[in-house]
Amino acid sequence: MDLKTALSMLPAKAVRELRALVRPLDELYLARSIPSPDQAYLRGLLE
Repeated sequence: MDLKTALSMLPAKAVRELRALVRPLDELYLARSIPSPDQAYLRGLLE
């Protein structure tokens, strides 16, 4: 199961809370690393 499928199975409130928790970590990770297609994919899932 991929991340997109897993997120789609969660209640909307849980997804919003998960995204709120992950977003600062995602931004920090992306700011410190070289851009790649994998990062764009991950960012798209979290938006």
